[in-house]
Amino acid sequence: MARGPRSSSISRRFGTPTTNQPTWTPLVDTRRSPSTNGSDSHGRSSNSSGGSGSHPSSQGEHSPSGGSEPWHEALCQTNSDSEPEISEESMIGDDQRLPIDFNDIGQPIGPTKKTYATKLGKITRNLVPPSIKSWKQVPLPLKEEIWRSLSNAYMVPEYVKAKALKMANLLWKNAKTKLRAMCDDCSSVAEMRKRIPKNLKKEDWDAFVDIVSKGEDKEVRERMKRARSKIKAAHSTGRRGIAQRRHEMEQASPTGKVLRVDLYLATHVYQEMSEEDRLNFDLLSYEVTSRDYVQKVRELNETYEFRGETDLDKDAVAKVLGRDGRGVVRGFGGGVSKTELRASAVSRELLRKEKFKTAAVENRVCNLEETVEDLRALSVSPGTNNANNTQPMNVDGQRFQYVVLRNMRKGAVAFGRIDRSADENDDFYFLVLIDEVVIRSEPLCVGEGTLSSVKHGDKILWPKHSVGPWPVVLDADF
Repeated sequence: MARGPRSSSISRRFGTPTTNQPTWTPLVDTRRSPSTNGSDSHGRSSNSSGGSGSHPSSQGEHSPSGGSEPWHEALCQTNSDSEPEISEESMIGDDQRLPIDFNDIGQPIGPTKKTYATKLGKITRNLVPPSIKSWKQVPLPLKEEIWRSLSNAYMVPEYVKAKALKMANLLWKNAKTKLRAMCDDCSSVAEMRKRIPKNLKKEDWDAFVDIVSKGEDKEVRERMKRARSKIKAAHSTGRRGIAQRRHEMEQASPTGKVLRVDLYLATHVYQEMSEEDRLNFDLLSYEVTSRDYVQKVRELNETYEFRGETDLDKDAVAKVLGRDGRGVVRGFGGGVSKTELRASAVSRELLRKEKFKTAAVENRVCNLEETVEDLRALSVSPGTNNANNTQPMNVDGQRFQYVVLRNMRKGAVAFGRIDRSADENDDFYFLVLIDEVVIRSEPLCVGEGTLSSVKHGDKILWPKHSVGPWPVVLDADF
């Protein structure tokens, strides 16, 4: 079946009601599955790639049921969409891939985070048909192809591969949830089979309908619906995600750290509900209880006992919502475990100590090199006046000292004279009058550009630890 064009209309669902809307709507859609965009197992799902026509694609030959078609044909599929998919024929180089940042626990952050999730979801839907029952049954070659296609589009490090595939799993499940919702609107199996989504092959859709129409699948869906109805408080970050909010809070923090309870309160902000509005809801409804839970966390966090608590089992969130179970930590986004958080904390502390050690060693090496340069300047031939090599000289009424400018690799990049008439209170830079440039491609330490733009007689700022005395007496009238 030929693929049709995707719909250009985008439909996004927003997590919380706006202050402009007097009409209240339910905050949780129990038919939806958890999202990958910053929601945890206790958080509300957010739509990562909307679009009425953006349903899973199975273009290519798939054999989920162990048929005669080989799996490798599914890896050679093509996409006739208006936006070309990543394929073997369209592999792009490293310089054309989009950059993407990750935090210390492997969650995507930064300006390209949203497009990263959209691209990963599209790649997964195009490669994995919905007729496969579970992610465990997806063949390993298909998972490797998902990672390869993602690596061709973004500069992703190898260590986030497991996280990326877990995210692909959730995006794939979310897409199948939309397809199940389409089937729920049909009155019969025959009607389901007729409503083939765009970009989906008939045989894959028929296999998916066979799965959905069985009683076993319906029982599982009802069980999961009841589980989602027990959500205590969903996050309110939308597609922006908890990980991005945490990154912004860490940047604004003087210590670079953010407590779990502070992150939880910052990502669970709801529209205030008046007493009149509360009367319109059942006291046990989600709209009421979610606000009560968050308010209890806020009040406990202001007490002396819980303020500043770093233990995830003893902070205000754990006190109100209960201790976190295995493989999940409330308030940090999906797919985060206590083990990962503890490991990342240890890694950060070790990295901090290592940076201090490295800085101390570099400072010592720099001091030793300066001592060597001074000794070399004093070891000139006996007939040379050694004092002239290190003492400042008067040129046109100004005091100068001849020096060599070095880069981070300690290589000489330029020669010049220190202007001692400049501000000597600067503890980091020398003002140097340039006599000769050796490496013209060396970047300037202050400002943009390279030494190629510096001419004889120009003055530039250069770090003091990279400036040493020049052991040859230069003509002052050079």
